[in-house]
Amino acid sequence: MKLYVKTKCTFCLGTKERYPYSSCPYCGIEGTTYLEASYKAIKKYILDLPEKEKCELRKILYEDNSS
Repeated sequence: MKLYVKTKCTFCLGTKERYPYSSCPYCGIEGTTYLEASYKAIKKYILDLPEKEKCELRKILYEDNSS
């Protein structure tokens, strides 16, 4: 399984314009695209979560699902 992050387009930098195209072929209307999330990005996201959400995530990760 892979995780993705929604970010500003790295080709047109979110402007949605790129010569010779009439519009950027890599992003959507919002000027954003999805990139595969790196371990570093996932770690930063988790560390920036409020403590309550971190606790909920720990509970989910450490549940015994061996049924």
